[in-house]
Amino acid sequence: MYSRLYPLDDETKPVHVVVLLAAGDRKIQVIKNVREITGSGLKESLELVDSVPQIILRNVTKPDAIRYKERLEAEGAIVEIR
Repeated sequence: MYSRLYPLDDETKPVHVVVLLAAGDRKIQVIKNVREITGSGLKESLELVDSVPQIILRNVTKPDAIRYKERLEAEGAIVEIR
């Protein structure tokens, strides 16, 4: 019912996926950021970063996905939003 009253656009639909393609030169900083973004432990974050390409986050809004992408790219990672 509410979806007809307040239609969601692509900006607010939580349908985007953040994918880490490469860690880059500052791998430790990327691991720290992955820990903070995902809320996972050190071991899980290290495994994610070591086994790229990996999905870091699923079902996030477009503004959140862009924010996380920019944060990881600032540390030298290569990130894609799908």
